Amino acid sequence: MTPKAALLCSVGAFAFAFAAPAVAQVVMQPAPVVQPAAPVVTDQPVVLPPAEAAADPVVIPPGAPVHVTVPQTTVNTTVPLTAPFNPAPANTVIETTAGRRVVQAVNGWDVLFDDQGTVHRSHALLTDGLPDQNSIAVRAAAERMWPLTVGKWQTGHSETSDAHAVTYNVLRTENITVPAGAFFTYVVERRDHAPMSGNDAYRTMWYAPSVGAMVKATDGRVPPGVNGGYQVVSMALPYPVANAAAAAAVARRPDTVANQTEYCRERGTTVRLADGRTAVLDCPSYIQADRAGYDNWLIVR
Repeated sequence: MTPKAALLCSVGAFAFAFAAPAVAQVVMQPAPVVQPAAPVVTDQPVVLPPAEAAADPVVIPPGAPVHVTVPQTTVNTTVPLTAPFNPAPANTVIETTAGRRVVQAVNGWDVLFDDQGTVHRSHALLTDGLPDQNSIAVRAAAERMWPLTVGKWQTGHSETSDAHAVTYNVLRTENITVPAGAFFTYVVERRDHAPMSGNDAYRTMWYAPSVGAMVKATDGRVPPGVNGGYQVVSMALPYPVANAAAAAAVARRPDTVANQTEYCRERGTTVRLADGRTAVLDCPSYIQADRAGYDNWLIVR
């Protein structure tokens, strides 16, 4: 190739390269860094105006013990009361040291309990835990114990081959204190006598007429030995038992703004919201949320 031809080829290649379309350049950008949301601090209460207060907040009492809750009224559980058969109504929730019990139904003399998923029956509230409670005579004796009075007793002989004899006896009345509070009670002893084995089983029950329930029970045997029992930690009744209306009148503070302010000052106005946060309410909203506690506070003891 002559020098002239080589020169022409070089010029043509340069012109072709210059005329070719440009190739787009792709630049890889790193993904944006997403900052995590700041955690919600639940131990710092938030202040909510009344319009934004959550519905049904859970009141956080300042170290107050668990106590009996009776909606729409306050019952003095230590006032001496007569004891007709007025058991706690259906849907009553009873927390005990042995577990949770819920009253499923009251059918005549039979009270059905859901005891941590197991349903059992207590006839006239006196055969709870008794092996021979299906005996007609044992059940009839339990019915004849009501109304409870000190010194009253009844015996029923079971129709089983063991020929048990079950005796109920009201020993005394007694004011006792359990985790749920202080109660006026009738103390009932039940003796299950088994003549063939010679072992007698005893259960002592403390019946509180103000709430229609046994608030304490102890079990024992002869020869000595404790094999059970419980105390009531808290109770929530859907409405008061009938006998509670017979409680003696008690002195009450007036429901005034001054007393509401004093209650909020003593208790604080902190509640726990459904999402786990704590919130500070204004005094009127707190009184509305803790109406049962406020009504109980108005009683002069």
